[in-house]
Amino acid sequence: MHQILIVEDDSDIAESLRYSFRREGFLPVAAESGEKGFKLALREKKPPSLMEQFPATKTLIIELLLIVSLVALAVRRLRIPYTVALVVVGSLITFQQPLEIDLTAEPILSLFIPLLVSEAAFRLEFKALRENWLPIVALDIKTDRFANDRTEIETLRFLGGLATAPDFE
Repeated sequence: MHQILIVEDDSDIAESLRYSFRREGFLPVAAESGEKGFKLALREKKPPSLMEQFPATKTLIIELLLIVSLVALAVRRLRIPYTVALVVVGSLITFQQPLEIDLTAEPILSLFIPLLVSEAAFRLEFKALRENWLPIVALDIKTDRFANDRTEIETLRFLGGLATAPDFE
């Protein structure tokens, strides 16, 4: 229940406001003057806890780094590729508790993509790459073309130049 401070010199109006706020689920505290209201506000104000001071995005990034570290430890014991384990754990976390977060692409691109790319490069077998270069190039061209088409459609839709676009999802 949240507290709300009412500063009103007319007792009838103050009582009416108290009643209304109580009915809406607030805990009203009333003061008859601005000076008394100011003193009440200072007395009732609690210093924010450490977790309230720490932004949610930074907490989320630290939690994700902890999860990535735990996955790295588990991968050594289970002997499975790190990238596969990260994708599986990320999927499990997402499906278990979808989050509505305000997170831009920069932390993802700067924290997790380099780990995945370096892991993939470390495990790359050049002999297999040489033997399979044609399908790899064909898939790369097809994927690039799909990404470019999708980007163009979404840009046109955003700018209003395309009323309805085929949905590729």
